[in-house]
Amino acid sequence: MSSTAQTSHVELPGGGVIWVVLASELLTFGLFFLAYAAAYGAEPEVFQSAQANLHAGWGTINTAVLLTGSWLAARAVQAHPAGKARPWLAAAALSGVAFTGIKLFEYVHVFELGITLSTNTFWFSYLFLTAIHLLHLFVGVGVLGWLAATYDRTQTDDWADTIEAAAVYWHMVDLIWIVLFPALYLVHP
Repeated sequence: MSSTAQTSHVELPGGGVIWVVLASELLTFGLFFLAYAAAYGAEPEVFQSAQANLHAGWGTINTAVLLTGSWLAARAVQAHPAGKARPWLAAAALSGVAFTGIKLFEYVHVFELGITLSTNTFWFSYLFLTAIHLLHLFVGVGVLGWLAATYDRTQTDDWADTIEAAAVYWHMVDLIWIVLFPALYLVHP
């Protein structure tokens, strides 16, 4: 009696490549977070004093903006089978533009205080981590914007995976901010 073994594989949303990218990015940011935690532990007074110059309200608004953007990206994935993903993709990209505007407003406030990367360990960490996050956000905005702009003209069978991959990437950007926000703005040991 012979039995035929059937193998089934689970399709990851967006394909396997985006998950490799996601894992490497989360590992990289995880190392940055560990370095931040070690620096905070070494200089808690410096960090607490510097954090007092940040406005948690702006960080809270940016968190809401990014969470909304993730919801919009998820809606794009759901709307794609009906051919109606474009407005959701565009709105998700615009949430990234709004986040950027708020973050630039915050940077202006920080720079008006005379703060630079070399002011102290907290400000180096804040500027470095938020700038790296912004670079990732720009990639997401670019991809979502391009998908929205070319949605009707270039749609192929692969677009479901492409839109899912863009949404997964956008959720990663959101997840990183969800860790950055409390670490930078709220945590006071």
